[in-house]
Amino acid sequence: MCNILKRTNVHTGLAYAEDPAVMAVELLNENNAFWYSIWGGCRASPALKALAGQKFAAWLREKYGTEGALLAAWGPGGGYDAISGQDAEGESWDGMIYPAGGPWWWDNIDGSQAHVRVRLVDAALFWYDQQCQFHDRFVDAIRDTGYGGEILASNWLAGEGFAHYLNLYSDRRIGLIDRHNYHEPPGSMLATPGSGILSAGMNQQAVDRPFMLSEWIHDMYNQIGMDWYGPGATWWDGQSHERMLPERKGQVLWSDWVSEGPPLVAAYGMGLNGWDASFALGTTNGFRFRDFLPVGPWQQWNLISPQFMGVMPAVSRMALRGDVAESAPLFTRHVDMASVRRGELGFKDTATANHDVKTYDSDTLSSRLMAVGRMVVEFGDEPRSTEKADPGDYMRDGMLVSSTGELRWRPGAHGHDGHVTIDTPRTQAVVGFAEGRETVLADTTLTVRTPFASLYVTSLDDNTGVGEADRLLLTAIARARNTGMHITERHTVEAAGLGPVLMEPVRATLVFKRGEPRAVHILDHDGRRTGQTLPAPGGVLDLDTAEAKTIYFEVEY
Repeated sequence: MCNILKRTNVHTGLAYAEDPAVMAVELLNENNAFWYSIWGGCRASPALKALAGQKFAAWLREKYGTEGALLAAWGPGGGYDAISGQDAEGESWDGMIYPAGGPWWWDNIDGSQAHVRVRLVDAALFWYDQQCQFHDRFVDAIRDTGYGGEILASNWLAGEGFAHYLNLYSDRRIGLIDRHNYHEPPGSMLATPGSGILSAGMNQQAVDRPFMLSEWIHDMYNQIGMDWYGPGATWWDGQSHERMLPERKGQVLWSDWVSEGPPLVAAYGMGLNGWDASFALGTTNGFRFRDFLPVGPWQQWNLISPQFMGVMPAVSRMALRGDVAESAPLFTRHVDMASVRRGELGFKDTATANHDVKTYDSDTLSSRLMAVGRMVVEFGDEPRSTEKADPGDYMRDGMLVSSTGELRWRPGAHGHDGHVTIDTPRTQAVVGFAEGRETVLADTTLTVRTPFASLYVTSLDDNTGVGEADRLLLTAIARARNTGMHITERHTVEAAGLGPVLMEPVRATLVFKRGEPRAVHILDHDGRRTGQTLPAPGGVLDLDTAEAKTIYFEVEY
């Protein structure tokens, strides 16, 4: 890392440590001392296992002083060789004691692992000390290169209990908090407010640190039954990309709701909850995504599919110019480190992880409340209770209303239901399953007649709102499929189809309260005027993108 930072870029004459283009330096990707792979790696290596056993034994001797004190603290069921399932046999006071543990063990210290509770807490504290020492050495070396920018420790989870907060506190010592999260099909995130990708911020945004989501995207499909590295990883015939291998049919769950991801991250994450940075993840592997939606290994993170990239002219403006107001910290998890060091929290969070797809919730401050206002973690020295809040208290007319009044979220009755509305001076939108529902916003009224759609009215003047701007961008996107693609009622892929990509038409009525525009220009897919216009008498635009064959329109006043 230091060699990279000290290297001089021959084109700019700047060392990377001095280059303002370097936004952040990350110490470790998708790992931490509390994840399964650390102790698992020690178990797999006799040398590392011996080193860990020596270090933990020395750490315990310093903490307890005598063997009697250690065994008394650990209790009759938690002494030497007590975690046999973790290969910790052959322990002794003067020899090796192994820091066995992992998220499942730490998350169950008051349940199935209560008999080794103190031992597991000690192991977590040992790993915390090791991680902090590693971070400090690494940061000192980086700063010695002259680098003065942001440094982040890692971006990975550590279970759901006290070990999670040890890890978060360790990351907080370094600075920027970063995380990864994804959402997988077939369900929509709109069904449950604050779910999916958004839930990554529920108990991981420290009140006094920047927060970043440096990997996220709505998976276009899952990879059930797929061997990523084995001979069965090829889903195509190898030439035309026309058909899936027979054994994959019916196994791959497809999502039609990809366009919901960007507005949720932008409006509820970066806007309402004050997240500071966002990087959506995408892969290409040589496919021309403008022609074809691939369904094969490593292709589910389709960043430049029309459903995802197509909303960016509207969503990126909304995010980067701060159209959605940030809430004050309304929901705070109070965490004192003295209690954490005893394995105590005072509330119960839950976390589920399926590889990169993670979901978080809580019995005290549910992730649903992220649709209401900013949710943060505050570390302190003194015990302070975390006040419980009920999302139902913020429901109005069937919608969860943000504290700022700009965002409304209707929960779904099932996995393919729910929608949000965005009502700010410069961006007004409806996203989701809003067919037949009239959405009355400050300067517009939007009524969508398509089952699922994303409909935005965006001011193209950064200093003027929708009600006064000379030019507005209208974006209308629904689902997208390959030609000949077949998705079953169970949302599984039976035929992948071929290019070109077909866009589902959006039918909607838009009322511009300021009156009739000079013109509604039909734009091409690059945002350029085509010379064709649509009528909007009295400020009422009846839109059918099947006729216009585009997703972009410019409303000119």
